[in-house]
Amino acid sequence: MNWRFRTAKKVEPGGEKVIANGTVWTELHEAKRWEPGVGEVIMGTFLGFAQRSGSFGAYRAVILAVDNSRVTITGNQLVAMIEGSTVKTGDRLRIVYLGTGITATGFNFKRFQGFVARTHARRETA
Repeated sequence: MNWRFRTAKKVEPGGEKVIANGTVWTELHEAKRWEPGVGEVIMGTFLGFAQRSGSFGAYRAVILAVDNSRVTITGNQLVAMIEGSTVKTGDRLRIVYLGTGITATGFNFKRFQGFVARTHARRETA
């Protein structure tokens, strides 16, 4: 592949698309982190997990597509619920934040309730 580097036009902040030689370029944005209050709900399409690193070491975050953006949700309980279920990439999820809990060893953790959308074929009646 022949790579050519060219000087691009300056994109103003908030500029979403640049058209060059018939190609539309869309600016990339990092996923937004969902930081809910107790009882808040988020619904989106499950895209998978992201590996992150923080002050307590490595952890995994859930990635959802919500409207036209991506959202990350952190919480070991949520990751474990999804891993232990039949959820697969592309499934629609509804996640409710229940607040914090305390483990038997005294650590705080985020509590969630999760639902996956399932469609059922309707029976025809004669």
